[in-house]
Amino acid sequence: MTTTRVERRGFSLGDARREFLAHPSPWLIGATLLGALSARIVVGGWHVTDAVAPVVMFALFPFFEWLVHVCILHWRPRRFGPFTVDPLLARKHREHHVDPREVLLIFIPWRALLWALPVSVAIALLAFPRTGLGLTCLVFLGALGIGYEWCHYLIHSDYKPRTRLYRAVWRNHRLHHFKNEHYWFTVTTAGTADRVLGTCPDSTTVPSSPTAKNVHAVTPGR
Repeated sequence: MTTTRVERRGFSLGDARREFLAHPSPWLIGATLLGALSARIVVGGWHVTDAVAPVVMFALFPFFEWLVHVCILHWRPRRFGPFTVDPLLARKHREHHVDPREVLLIFIPWRALLWALPVSVAIALLAFPRTGLGLTCLVFLGALGIGYEWCHYLIHSDYKPRTRLYRAVWRNHRLHHFKNEHYWFTVTTAGTADRVLGTCPDSTTVPSSPTAKNVHAVTPGR
């Protein structure tokens, strides 16, 4: 059982870092990143594509965030005969909407990472024309994953925005949680993919959603 935390005044980046590192997902993703980086150095054989691939991944990542958020995290439970398809990630994300301040619900569920990370490793090793290129992409995927977890955690922590860039990212995601869950799906950027895909309206023109804390009006845990 989880409980809503009491707001902590004067919460610093150091406090945030210590709390962040107390959870399993940064360590699981970090271990994959370090393993991939070590393997990439050993394999060698650097090419121009090893520089191009991270740039392409960085540019596409907001769209990947958007797609995962819309299609997986906001998946509506569906019944097929006697079976209900309601993945763990979707269930946990609905719980996260119910209580956005609950720290345990901010992070990617570690049980999901136990299959997602090995699948990522397998794709890196088997689906690329060069093992080195696959490892390069895996390294950068790990870096993007850590960046996503840190950014998402920080937005939901008690750390207050102090820069214009972070304030924009912070506001964008909080609109999704506290204004209307049908918009503002990107997390690590302030409406990049949302602007392209039409989900970044002027917040003053959007009505507050009655289901922002109860996505699809589904009882939490079901």
